Amino acid sequence: KKALKKKMPTRRANQQYWNESQFEQLRTAPAGKLQSRGALPWRLLAYMLDASPDVDNIRRLVEKRLMPPKQLEAGQKQLDRMLLTLWRAGYVSLEPKPPLDALSKDSKPNTPSVGKESSTAQIPESGGNRLRIPTSNETRRSGTAQDETAENESTESAYQPRLAHPTDKMSQLLQLRGVHPLYGVFLVNQLGAADRAERLQAMESVLEMPMSVGPAIRVPKYEDLPPGPLATGRLDVQLLQLGLASPEELGAGTGDRDDDDRGREMFPEERVWPLTLAEKLRRLFDHEFPGVYDLRTTPVWIAGELLEFNGNFNKYITSHGLQKQEGMIFRHLLRLILLIGEFAGLCPPDITEAEWQDELYSIRDQLVDSCRAVDSTSTDKMLEESQSSDEPTTP
Repeated sequence: KKALKKKMPTRRANQQYWNESQFEQLRTAPAGKLQSRGALPWRLLAYMLDASPDVDNIRRLVEKRLMPPKQLEAGQKQLDRMLLTLWRAGYVSLEPKPPLDALSKDSKPNTPSVGKESSTAQIPESGGNRLRIPTSNETRRSGTAQDETAENESTESAYQPRLAHPTDKMSQLLQLRGVHPLYGVFLVNQLGAADRAERLQAMESVLEMPMSVGPAIRVPKYEDLPPGPLATGRLDVQLLQLGLASPEELGAGTGDRDDDDRGREMFPEERVWPLTLAEKLRRLFDHEFPGVYDLRTTPVWIAGELLEFNGNFNKYITSHGLQKQEGMIFRHLLRLILLIGEFAGLCPPDITEAEWQDELYSIRDQLVDSCRAVDSTSTDKMLEESQSSDEPTTP
């Protein structure tokens, strides 16, 4: 009996707990104000432009959102920026035509994009995190950059397109439903020169797998999984030329100094880890599409290692101790199967359609067999629903 009393949970004295009156007050409280959240989805924008090029229809949709007046005004400006992004990428032709400085200023924006923040944040400076007072020249340059940024924003707000005629490329955005359409088409155009490992890394990175699952799903080290033809032949060169990555982030000098040498240094520099393929692709995308902020990518290596186990799901789970997270792993593989089916409908420019589809269908068949060995009912139901949703419906 004494042992049971010791195990009995007790309430903390320094923590507030709910009581009956508080629950009753919460139950009888009036409803809060409804409010729309989030930005206009890119796929919805592409669908509405494909149905009608009139931008006023989309503006009325934004005006009807349940938001404060300031947020509604910001939503209209965001719509104009989204249309300019589609215009620069060649998905629409705008009327009236955008000003000439819209392309030059926005292609190299003064405001730091997500990719530029990540590229500069991971390049360490000598001296660690010591406080550094900016010089007068740097202060003057930052003030000039802010003035130019304000000028660019005023130029964007002054231009408002009335018509946005979709081009032939717009159909590519409508085919992708499981991922961000702009980033999905960007990946397809890049993956023609990639090998199987790089294609798996790129596709898995867009499925938003939480890193809290554990270190077992991380991409292997640079030595264990060396870069493929896409990274060495295209991405590394472009990132260096554009100044989006340092040579150390691309693998230069990897293994020159070990941890013992770093420990003997008086002022050791922070170690720079090589970028994964997903991080390289994200930095290049952020440079080419600086106005896209609603995108999340996470570099993981799950399906690639599962195929190294010959598709044995149980062996992969038990070897990494992922028994508690096997449901999330299984769901991740099912989503990857659906994504491969969407990517198979598009074709990269530097590979034939037959070779592209044969490679993707080969990967998908192996993953389907692995998932069926775990739960055949859920796998077959998912495949049937995906096939039924792909079939055109008649009114």
